[in-house]
Amino acid sequence: MVSHSQHLLIPLEVLAKSVKSFIGNTVPGKANKNYDAKVRFVQKEMDDIAEIFDYVADLMKHLDMYCDKPSLRLDGVVYELGLDIYKFVFNITNIIADKCRKIPELQEKKVIQDLNWSYRVENNIGKHDVFCSPYNVPITTMQGFIYAKDIALAR
Repeated sequence: MVSHSQHLLIPLEVLAKSVKSFIGNTVPGKANKNYDAKVRFVQKEMDDIAEIFDYVADLMKHLDMYCDKPSLRLDGVVYELGLDIYKFVFNITNIIADKCRKIPELQEKKVIQDLNWSYRVENNIGKHDVFCSPYNVPITTMQGFIYAKDIALAR
């Protein structure tokens, strides 16, 4: 049972390529005097992402694999792996709505006054919002959740 039924799916490859680009554009060569500081900065950013996304360690360990259209064969059908960003967009929207309500110049604006009060941080979706049995864990694909019995690498 999923605690929300909305999905905003992006290919997992997009996240991986974004992370790879972030690292490549942030961390200079090892000879650079700022190398250690930049590596620590990247690690902190990835640790922060891990607060909301469980698979950061695996993503970092196999980054090149995730950058190459990661797919699994689920019950005999090949699916491209996806990332559901609905929860992140929803939660950020709630944070922004709460902050806008506290800014005097914005709280008087019609768009802020007309915000439904369901847009509050108190209504944010938690990190773990999918309930399942240990023997039937959903896999997020570009077609949504797949509850597969037979799981294999697609390549």
